[in-house]
Amino acid sequence: MPSIVEDGPPEGGRAAPQGFFRLVEALPDLRGHGRAQRRKADYAFPDAIGNVAGPPDAETHLRQQIAKGFSPVPCGRGQKERVVLPLGGADVTDSVITHELEQEGISIHYCDDTGYIPKDTGSTLVVYTPAIPKDMGELTYVFEHGYRVIKRSQMLGEIARGLRCMAVAGTHGKTTTSTLLSHIFTSSGEGCSAFLGGISKNYGTNLLISGNDVIVAEADEFDRSFLQLFPETAVITSMDADHLDIYGDVSHVHEAFKAFASQVSGTVIKKYGLDITADDTRAAIMTYSYDNPAADFYAEPAGDGRHFNLCWPGGTIQDCIVGIPGWVNI
Repeated sequence: MPSIVEDGPPEGGRAAPQGFFRLVEALPDLRGHGRAQRRKADYAFPDAIGNVAGPPDAETHLRQQIAKGFSPVPCGRGQKERVVLPLGGADVTDSVITHELEQEGISIHYCDDTGYIPKDTGSTLVVYTPAIPKDMGELTYVFEHGYRVIKRSQMLGEIARGLRCMAVAGTHGKTTTSTLLSHIFTSSGEGCSAFLGGISKNYGTNLLISGNDVIVAEADEFDRSFLQLFPETAVITSMDADHLDIYGDVSHVHEAFKAFASQVSGTVIKKYGLDITADDTRAAIMTYSYDNPAADFYAEPAGDGRHFNLCWPGGTIQDCIVGIPGWVNI
């Protein structure tokens, strides 16, 4: 399980001042797109989906994203909007998360047994992640028997299609950044749906649900999964040598991030100094830094690891506070 993050003010601390949320209000203008007007009925998932059967998956935080199905917007653990389709899934071992899913009516098994897979191939969608061994019995079975089988990254891409996706990518910092961003949207009243890579202490879940068309998605570079997303806005936090079992060397890591940037339609907000240029994307490029005034977004830190002024192209937002101490979280 990825690191658990706390994305709100500590006990006894102050929340970010209201002026901080002017940044949220300005984002549509920075992206260069007007707000789309949608009804809940517009959020239909393309193609028929019946039961979801998945092979054992060590990434249990994805199970509650995948195995919860679709209401007008994607649903997750702890939400009141609930599943509109019969669902099932599997995992390697039981856990608190799988127990909660079972209590909510989701059928989960903990063994490699094709007998649990629904036999109606026409209405069954199978979702798996690259963590699943290719020779795993259930996975082999569904491929051989004509089921519709997609990777978890493809599922996320389907969910985000047609929505105003804000994707957070980077070899480090994705979970913290996407959780903080989701918390800002939620606390400001703007709201968003969010797929996070860890359980937020504030919300007790890794998936937030909102009635609007804004979705924050953690964009994973493993197995080039983030290339399934075509976001309106993207944040790129880092492009270090990681997952070299997939990429081989750092040059191919950079190549994948450039390909991801090329799929962004509105704005790429990258860490200052990263090698993403106008040649790599049609999107506008903005930069951020901890305290470098050469960036579009940067902090004027107070020195205590929590308080700072936020400087951005629209001015300066005074007296901000982050609930997780440390300059890296600023």
